[in-house]
Amino acid sequence: MSESTEKTSVNTEKLESFLFGALEAGDAFQTIFEPARKIQRTENMPLWEDIDETQVEIDLTDNQLKKLRETEEDNTIKGQSYTERVQSKILKTDSVRWAVRKSEIEEREEEKAVLQEVLDIEDVGLDILSFERLNEVTQRNKCVMEVTKLEATDDLLVVSSADSHLRIFQPDYVKSRLVRDLAFKNYPIKTFFTFRDHFYVFGKRKFFLRQRISSTTCERRSVKHFFVTDYSIVAPNKDGNIFALAGKNGDVGVFQTASLNKIASFSTNDDITSLLFNENMIYAANKSGRIHVFDMETLRPIHTFFDHGGSPTTQFAITEHHIAIGSDSGCVNLYTRDSVMKSRRPEPLHCYSNLVEPITQLKFSHDGAILAWCSLESKNAVRLANVVENLTYQNFPPQFSSFGRVSAIAFSENSGFFYIGNRQGRVHAFRLKQYTEQ
Repeated sequence: MSESTEKTSVNTEKLESFLFGALEAGDAFQTIFEPARKIQRTENMPLWEDIDETQVEIDLTDNQLKKLRETEEDNTIKGQSYTERVQSKILKTDSVRWAVRKSEIEEREEEKAVLQEVLDIEDVGLDILSFERLNEVTQRNKCVMEVTKLEATDDLLVVSSADSHLRIFQPDYVKSRLVRDLAFKNYPIKTFFTFRDHFYVFGKRKFFLRQRISSTTCERRSVKHFFVTDYSIVAPNKDGNIFALAGKNGDVGVFQTASLNKIASFSTNDDITSLLFNENMIYAANKSGRIHVFDMETLRPIHTFFDHGGSPTTQFAITEHHIAIGSDSGCVNLYTRDSVMKSRRPEPLHCYSNLVEPITQLKFSHDGAILAWCSLESKNAVRLANVVENLTYQNFPPQFSSFGRVSAIAFSENSGFFYIGNRQGRVHAFRLKQYTEQ
């Protein structure tokens, strides 16, 4: 052994002797870490459980800890008992009750009690919508521009947007899948419908487009013997084989979809703001506030009436028994179908005045039990109502939600899902439990 190595060994022994006294170095380290070796984790013990709690003892005779004593004989307790007592005492204070997760039933009952007190509604459950928010449909395939229309079945969702695209999604609870992306070059889409195996796409152009679903090319089409400024206001019938089109100076033309032959036409004497084709009736609203009803069986106008309030009509929605009319003032009036046909100035069953901007879209659920409406003019401007009880759902849109400016809404075929599209090209999805849990 060299002289330098011997000096190093002597220096190490002196250091150990200085630090640990008469103990050997190995004995010193064993003495220091022995308590930790005695406390061993049991197999499969959760990592968040503190094993020291079972070993540590807390002295409760300290003045600050006396309030944790349950009896006068409690002088010392284990660490685990100490933790439980501290948690119990904190949870008894009002300042942290908000942090305790309550059961869904407790939360629902509290919400009902508050609403019943504030709104003075007898059966507050009728204006509480049971729903679940799902992942965004366009999470990975967002539209570049505003969503203009949503058309949904139970399995597919078709989204049109101002970026000249039709996107077909297969919605899913976790991740929605893009099935097809159809591009229509330089044609901002306002609305669309399907007939047989074709998409018919309409917008603010002097022509519209038709494309086979399985094809990548489209053809330009236009109607004859009818003056139009653009093809932005269109209403197809249920089968899609006939559509109504708004023309110049309040004229409305009715055409066969396949051949584009004109079936009939009539005038409302003012610019058309909205069209609705239902069964054998066409409802046409103009800027003067009049709503004209055209009968497809007799091919003649049969009635004219005014929406309550006098504001120009912007949107229609209709069911077997009701018709909802949205106006430029933001009000949505609900009528029976019989009442609007019997009077020129019918009285609405109910007026939903939750919004103050022009109504962009109106939609009924498949059974007519829920009415949805939205406005593009302000953020989160979307509402749902219980039509049977004439009550707006108080918990929709959800608190702290951020939908942006809502431009389109839709129910799925059996109303199990509700979709919201916005100006930023996003589509939000919700599951309506009253239809999916039956």
